Amino acid sequence: MCQEALKHTTNVSYVGFDVFDTKGEDFHSVVFNGKGFFAKEVVARRFKNLAEEHTGFRFKLIEGTTQETLHGTRVEADFVFIDGDHRVEVIRRDYDAVKRSRVVVFDDYYLNVPGCTQIDTSILGCNRLVDKLPGHCILPMADRFPHVGEIRMAVKFRGRFGFGFRKH
Repeated sequence: MCQEALKHTTNVSYVGFDVFDTKGEDFHSVVFNGKGFFAKEVVARRFKNLAEEHTGFRFKLIEGTTQETLHGTRVEADFVFIDGDHRVEVIRRDYDAVKRSRVVVFDDYYLNVPGCTQIDTSILGCNRLVDKLPGHCILPMADRFPHVGEIRMAVKFRGRFGFGFRKH
């Protein structure tokens, strides 16, 4: 996403909150993380390379769970992407910290598909939160997983919005 942003502007500042490789398999199972994880040094190296190519790119990596590092704070940004811990309550508290941001994108909006395991959206995903937010849209593209069904992203706009989307 930072690379794409740098195609449209010369100054991008990225702040990433992540547990990186500090938590074991049990934690990643509980938070429904099936995509794996990387060491902070690996991620930092990729961002350092991007900063060498683009002098207007800055980044900061904050290690820990968002319960430890983000909840109880107020963050205002042009663009926020919420993904990682897939539990409803954690997603809600992540959003509470960043809700004054211009655009918030939520990963893991689950669409139940016949023949697939039905995700309990009272426990996992952003569905319950997003469905209550005015000014949101569900993006049409989806990741499809045989055992889960479709997983989409939801976007919440604050104030004036664009990108050709309509508010729901």
